[in-house]
Amino acid sequence: MGWNEAIFKAESPLTAGLNAQGEPFYFVHSYRVVQTDPALVWCETDYAGRFVSGVRRGRVLATQFHPEKSQVKGLQLYRNFLTLADR
Repeated sequence: MGWNEAIFKAESPLTAGLNAQGEPFYFVHSYRVVQTDPALVWCETDYAGRFVSGVRRGRVLATQFHPEKSQVKGLQLYRNFLTLADR
């Protein structure tokens, strides 16, 4: 639990205004996604080893971290998501 960096695999409209090399987001629990399809990995986090912290396919996005608890960067991610969904 706590703040850790999400490192984005590629720039996209969802990462507008976010640093692809890493942005701090708030993690509330220690569950991890087991990667089965590398094409779905949107971001990773390094905490006692690297793990998938976000997956994406088309307009579907899921994150391990909690954007609503992640202050400015979380709000930016929500803005980006809404902008993309509005297209």
